[in-house]
Amino acid sequence: MDSKGEKLSVSITGRRILTADGVRSIISFDGAEVSAECDGFTLYVEGENMRIISLSEESGKINICGRIDGVFFRDDNGGKRRTRG
Repeated sequence: MDSKGEKLSVSITGRRILTADGVRSIISFDGAEVSAECDGFTLYVEGENMRIISLSEESGKINICGRIDGVFFRDDNGGKRRTRG
């Protein structure tokens, strides 16, 4: 897997639960935003009343619940890609 993000998988269920594979570590977290380091980019999840249900640094899997308003990706070179929830 040579391309950035090929190890990342993100799924959102009902704008309430986000599951992501390919996460290396959590950069920051509060009830309104979670930012996580992935291979070559940062994953941002924005919303309200968000909680990290589970995180496994071994498998790179994270589960977040709360109201999910948006999912964003920032490349290491600073470019930002945006996906609305």
